[in-house]
Amino acid sequence: MKENKLEILEEASRYIALGFSVIPLGSITKDEFGKKVIEYPKDGWKKYQENIVSQEEVSQWGCENLGIVTGKVSNLLVLDTDSYKQNYNIELFKSFNLPITPVQETASGGRQYFFRLPKDLIIKNAVCIGSKDSGIDIRGDGGMVIVSPSTTPYGQYKWILSPIDTPLADIPPKLLKLLNGDSGSELKVRKTLPEIVGLKEGEGRNNAIASFIGKLLVTTNIDNWDREVWPMVQEVNLTYKPPLQNDELLSTYKSITKIESARRLKLNIKNDKKIAVETLKYISAMSHAELITQIFPLARYTLEPFFEQGTVNMISAPPNGWKSWLLFLFAGHIVNGTLVFDKFATEKANVMIVNEEDSARLIQDRLKLLNIIDISLPIYYRIAQGSKLTNSFVNSLINEAKEKNIGVIMFDSLRAIHDSEENSSTEMQKVLDLLKMIARENITVIFTHHHRKKSPFGKNDDAESSRGTSAINASISGHISLEEIEKEEKKYLIVKHLKSKVGGKLPPFDIEIVTGKSVNFLYSGEHQPKEQALTEAKTGILSELQNREELLGRKDFVYLKIGGTTTIKEATKSLEKEGKIKITLRRDAESASLKIFNGSGKPNEKLYSIKKDDDWGVFDILESEDT
Repeated sequence: MKENKLEILEEASRYIALGFSVIPLGSITKDEFGKKVIEYPKDGWKKYQENIVSQEEVSQWGCENLGIVTGKVSNLLVLDTDSYKQNYNIELFKSFNLPITPVQETASGGRQYFFRLPKDLIIKNAVCIGSKDSGIDIRGDGGMVIVSPSTTPYGQYKWILSPIDTPLADIPPKLLKLLNGDSGSELKVRKTLPEIVGLKEGEGRNNAIASFIGKLLVTTNIDNWDREVWPMVQEVNLTYKPPLQNDELLSTYKSITKIESARRLKLNIKNDKKIAVETLKYISAMSHAELITQIFPLARYTLEPFFEQGTVNMISAPPNGWKSWLLFLFAGHIVNGTLVFDKFATEKANVMIVNEEDSARLIQDRLKLLNIIDISLPIYYRIAQGSKLTNSFVNSLINEAKEKNIGVIMFDSLRAIHDSEENSSTEMQKVLDLLKMIARENITVIFTHHHRKKSPFGKNDDAESSRGTSAINASISGHISLEEIEKEEKKYLIVKHLKSKVGGKLPPFDIEIVTGKSVNFLYSGEHQPKEQALTEAKTGILSELQNREELLGRKDFVYLKIGGTTTIKEATKSLEKEGKIKITLRRDAESASLKIFNGSGKPNEKLYSIKKDDDWGVFDILESEDT
């Protein structure tokens, strides 16, 4: 608490040094109606609107949070944007063409942009500038903003670009015009229909509408015509006195969409392609200021910290390695916004599962075993429809996803939805580019994929264990792998976080698989590599003894790269205790003319073979000391 208080006082001193009038604030809460409640100084905050307090006075404060007075006293204007609101006017915000200036993220997830206010200019507070419910406010004279490092029960204030490092920019001209009520501002000029479509006067209402529709269709994705173009056509039609009748307008719209569709199909055939390729439009480069001030969704992850929103991700495992089970489990948690394994947060979203490997009955069985049975859940399925990743299918899938408000699409598995050669980077890159088309619509893509079986000899590269070209691993944002093991007569999955482009990777952890009338997955803590090495060594030893007629010693297992000296020693002791291997001393084996893998060794060296039920113990030797 003392450290936090010291940080607040230090920040207050820095703000005052920049010429800002700082207010000491107490707690910041919300009342039962969701309205913000701020605890101001007991004597009010009028004096802070008139003068900046001294550094000495700041050192005596005992406040919990900080505010900065806007307007004349601080020569400061703040543009407050609530981008999370439903009617937020993003077009108005973009029109301001903001320069680089200090930017703060508010506790509720909005942004505040700080500008230098000219000394001879008075601008008062304003709510929803530009349009009704625009979500864009102004903090000027008579106003105040809460600033970092203020913390509330519902979030924290954080600088994206701090005024300590970034100078205040001047108020952008377009914003200043709007605030001054300049009637000449481009924001308030409504162009006529002929001006919009570039028609000359007298060309007529029908021609104007038809030309307008044609121009919009050419520059719009075909899947978005009915959702974007048609409403705009209806709106523009109303500017005519009188407007076209709705049935006549619809007939014109359908006629021109038919013509444009045929044109695109003809272009396709000419290029020997199955579907129309959208007209490419060159987009100019984004400025640094646009990138820095761009507003992204509050939640970054679909499943934290593994899968970032709007990216392509992979779950890999050997065949029959529980991939589909976990995919369904993730889907159930994502649509409910609940914790996976009671540990990892999800962002609530609708889910679509594309499965070309299994039957609907098998999928239903698994969902029931996982207790994902609530019929109201927004999960959608495309099962065994012969779907393949083509431009046409992906465009249709994106269109359906938007209609159903899908935030996550899961493919089970990658192999089943394409016909490309998996070891060809050129062919697989085309497949992955199609998945990225989906991700670019801010839809998270998660697919399952097989990886190569682990060899008992030598080390395996987990990151490159997935089957096929390395282009697959290079193109994904997040990757987790699954490996089934058995310890103490229980089944577990080792979950390895192999790739994360946006954050640190978690160390491997274990998930216990509990089967019976239902199937459950229980988080069992961080994976212990020593236990895994011991388990793998025991499996390797039994496999070698099962497939060989010779007796083998511990040095032989090390030679065969089943494990290191210490691991092999522990593994053989464990197998001895479990009664799974039979021990024969070298001298007794040689006396009985038994086959030995390595012909040289000390007489009392232990040699091993598989213990059988009918072994009557002629060569069973009691536990003896190793040399």
